[in-house]
Amino acid sequence: MPKTQCKVAFTLAEVLITLGIIGIVAAITLPALISNYQKIVYVNQLKKSVSVIEKGFKLILADDGVDRLTDTGLWSTFSSDWGRGEQNDEFTSYLGRYFKIIESNLIDLEDYKQFNGNSNGYNPRTNFVLEDGIYFMFGDIYKNPSSLSDENCKKAKELGGNVCEVAISSLYIDVNGSKRPDQFGRDTFQFMLSNDGRLIPAGSKDAALFEEQVDISSNSKYWRNNTVRGCGDANSWGYVCAARIIENGWKMDY
Repeated sequence: MPKTQCKVAFTLAEVLITLGIIGIVAAITLPALISNYQKIVYVNQLKKSVSVIEKGFKLILADDGVDRLTDTGLWSTFSSDWGRGEQNDEFTSYLGRYFKIIESNLIDLEDYKQFNGNSNGYNPRTNFVLEDGIYFMFGDIYKNPSSLSDENCKKAKELGGNVCEVAISSLYIDVNGSKRPDQFGRDTFQFMLSNDGRLIPAGSKDAALFEEQVDISSNSKYWRNNTVRGCGDANSWGYVCAARIIENGWKMDY
């Protein structure tokens, strides 16, 4: 007598329970996956932005055959410090030889959020929109560099610093331009521009030693030593997050 084959099937209740479990797991894991993916996107955009901007300023130095930005033709387009929302057509035209600028306008950092979610308050900046969507904004552009004295420069270098002259005190990069979230520490980051054309992340070792010639372990300007100036803490401003990302191997680990 032939054996009877037994067919196993799931009941509707079992299928619904399984789907419910899958939905719960997806609801728990998907936000984290999306967040981690977006962090990778921001970091890659930041890396590209830093490369584009540094390359442009280095080319200006090379073409003019000088070592200091304040000695270039670009700096001859203005006669005094400027940059907080002001426009300079001659400067923009000269800069356009090295950057694919599609627009120059005024940006108010009041429209950007600190990492903690607070407003920056009224804070106008001169902004340049690049063809690939990057924004970079200037705070103070110095006619003459902000410089350490010979003594303080020597001290900074002895402590491991590499910056003694700054051409632009604050250069902000919005890595995805018109897209949100427009938040420091996520898609917006702060730098200084050294007089030899390097972007120095705010709160980095170099920036901290330029501001305060004190060993980095106790330097209050260094991002690790100041909660407010720090990065990732719920109460922090987020202005120094580029320093954390770069120092940690280009990772947004917060």
